[in-house]
Amino acid sequence: MVNISNTILNFSLKSFPLHPGSTRINGGKKLKHRVGRKGKWRKTSGRGGKGQTARSGSSIGHFEGGQTPLHRRLPKRGFKNINKKQYNVLSVSQLAFINEKHSMNNNITKNHLIKLRYIKPNLPIKILALKDGDVLSATLTVETHSISKKAEEQICINGGQIIRI
Repeated sequence: MVNISNTILNFSLKSFPLHPGSTRINGGKKLKHRVGRKGKWRKTSGRGGKGQTARSGSSIGHFEGGQTPLHRRLPKRGFKNINKKQYNVLSVSQLAFINEKHSMNNNITKNHLIKLRYIKPNLPIKILALKDGDVLSATLTVETHSISKKAEEQICINGGQIIRI
């Protein structure tokens, strides 16, 4: 007779390895069905026939199962103007603030504004007027590509100058 009291038998079903074709890990957790391998279903493995939908990583984009897709349900709106001109827009009050903050001696040039990162270098500058009731106190000399009539009046009334680039 063998004495097994000295030997500790510590095993469970989880300690046994998987058998080929098993659908469970460690005796309990079920394996995820991996489509496209020759296992459980064989041949097409539940993916239908050949073609785009049978391949991995691809689907028919914007297809909603026969329902009219979202991009066709929504109405067309407006148009995109290919000749639209974009500007770096600055107001007269912003120019006055920049002049005070960076002590520019009332002379604001395009290069100063680019260096201080107030405008993008590849776009022209456009200056717009102050709101009604606001008053410009500094006499500014400003380089710009275009300016509104009201902004031009507000700068010139104080003795400022506008230099067109």
